Amino acid sequence: MIVRWGDEVTLAQMLAAREARALAQRELRAKHCLPLISFTLNMPGPIKDGTLVRMAFDDGVEQIEAALASEGVRVHERRIRRETTGCDGFFCVEADAERVKALCCAIEEHSAIGRFFDIDVLDAAGEKLERERVGAPVRRCFLCGRPAAECARSRAHGVDALRAHVEESLNAYLDEKYAAQTMSLALRALLYEVAVTPKPGLVDRANAGAHRDMDFFSFMGSAAALAPYFRECTLCGLRCGELPAPERFLRVQHLGRGAERAMCEASGGANTHKGAIFSLGLLCAARGYLRQTQEAFDTEQMRREAAVMAEEACKRFAATHGGALFGARAEALSGFQTAEVALEALSRARAQGKDVNAAGVGALLRLLAAAEDTNLARRGGAQAPAQVRAEAARLLAQGGDEIAAAQALDEAFIARNLSPGGCADLLAVAFFLLFCQV
Repeated sequence: MIVRWGDEVTLAQMLAAREARALAQRELRAKHCLPLISFTLNMPGPIKDGTLVRMAFDDGVEQIEAALASEGVRVHERRIRRETTGCDGFFCVEADAERVKALCCAIEEHSAIGRFFDIDVLDAAGEKLERERVGAPVRRCFLCGRPAAECARSRAHGVDALRAHVEESLNAYLDEKYAAQTMSLALRALLYEVAVTPKPGLVDRANAGAHRDMDFFSFMGSAAALAPYFRECTLCGLRCGELPAPERFLRVQHLGRGAERAMCEASGGANTHKGAIFSLGLLCAARGYLRQTQEAFDTEQMRREAAVMAEEACKRFAATHGGALFGARAEALSGFQTAEVALEALSRARAQGKDVNAAGVGALLRLLAAAEDTNLARRGGAQAPAQVRAEAARLLAQGGDEIAAAQALDEAFIARNLSPGGCADLLAVAFFLLFCQV
């Protein structure tokens, strides 16, 4: 991500901030007469604010609130401040102070970035509880592992070395967190796609469609096997921002080969997700790349960046195979324009209060009416894609029950051995883009 640091703060500013923090603590304790959590970050040097600081602070707030909620601790008041002198958070809690201190020490000890957290707990009388009181070990130095107090007194390490370690550690943690979040969205998209029922000619919860070599569980197993691939693609985008788009594509392509092997192992050799590996892999890499190079972006930019990388795939395909581009490559090169049809349908259906399944069925019908699905041609002949588009468009024009329309198409497709796998991949892409918008 683009890292911005705040300005250096003066000693007078820090003293004023410390007094403001103490005043806030006194006000909250007087108001509630309860134990108080005071949360700040350990940021060495005169710069106390910046992109990483605020993201790490927000992550710490999430961890504190999650720990309190998991233990059933009620928070009477929460006060958060973000200033140039640093961030601080206060939580008035209804619980035994020692119990709360133990929870906070566990966060400091076991969170990947907990060493940069400074979580104090004051009892109802205002006494600060020391770590030793709950059996927590002394805090250790960022760099050498010795007791932190000793290194601070002796100034064993320069500010530059400490700050470099903090920045590297926070960057690595936040990158991994973002990659895990993106992986979760991609996996969710695949699971939602296969769960939508009925899907004409496709595997769903009711049947295996026109397929004999895969079923609902094949798809779930394959989707689970692909989760690490989506994480790696996102990290590729995050960490290769300085590379040109063709080089980023080649790295994603290499990851994709491994993903296809994982898919085959999980599905017993069936091609459950080959198109999704290509499309979602590009989009995950694009999401990581934009996170690294832009402060804010939307799904339209993600689609454009994926198209830039897809240009390399198309060049290589044309050089080795010749002829026109079809299927996933052509769709990616267009910036997933056909997937936009499904994305709009999903967004509209959800805004109308339809459930996820009904929204997914409606989106798929619109894809059938719009997409040039090469899977249909392979199974049903050159005329099959046009015939399917016409039939889907006719059903949509009639209006009425879309679930019933999809069910009728399902029976017809199974009888004709048709399976619009390209449309299924685009439905997964649309779900992913939808989730990225939230």
